Amino acid sequence: MNNRPYVFLLYALCFLVQALLFLETHDKSLRRLILGSFIMMILLPIGSDFSTGNMALYSIWLAIPMVLWWGFLYIEIPPILERTKHWFFVSMWVVFCGLQVVNIVNQAYFDKDSRSHKRYTIQHPIANYVFTTEFRADLMNQLISALNGHISPNDFVLTFEDIPMVHAITQNRPFHHSPLPAYDSATFAKQLAHAEQTRSLPVVVQQHDTCTHNLGRVAAFNAFIEKHNYKVVWTNGDFSILMVE
Repeated sequence: MNNRPYVFLLYALCFLVQALLFLETHDKSLRRLILGSFIMMILLPIGSDFSTGNMALYSIWLAIPMVLWWGFLYIEIPPILERTKHWFFVSMWVVFCGLQVVNIVNQAYFDKDSRSHKRYTIQHPIANYVFTTEFRADLMNQLISALNGHISPNDFVLTFEDIPMVHAITQNRPFHHSPLPAYDSATFAKQLAHAEQTRSLPVVVQQHDTCTHNLGRVAAFNAFIEKHNYKVVWTNGDFSILMVE
């Protein structure tokens, strides 16, 4: 189930309610708190590649209690509950924080599933304390083993969609200068064009199930592969190793 539309709706609601509170209140402390929340809600998404798609829930920690407080101010509460509204407010805040903590503890960035399932490591000294699921660890171990027959340390390797761990474990260098997905599609295409003029064509590692939403980068990568007539020499279904014929 895709919960992103509901997250965006909650994010927008927090923005709107805080704006109304800021305009209505004369309490300087509350205004400073609202400004701090605005800063958090704006700056955290700016620092993420998918903006609010990644950071919406993590940027409303200060906003949620103010939205609840606004509800207490404008929603009529039965007299019997009037004396307990503060406890209700605190309880809702505790529940929200608790759910967020559970969510964070049970998921790692780009490695979903419960942390209780992440008990397996990649068979390499520098990855001894990087834990993941048995399935993902097995996939990476297969890839690293297969790469040993095709590359040597300090070789240039093109990984797509950018797999820094492969570079670290095999001690090779990224063909297009950066092992991270830091380029927009136009810059990525320019970096590939520059690299192919100054370096010998690399071994390519392709991950099939990537997190990219940048179709321009995918098109630039596919064009590079087709231009140089790369062929698959090994695959396990999730990763493929490609080389020039």
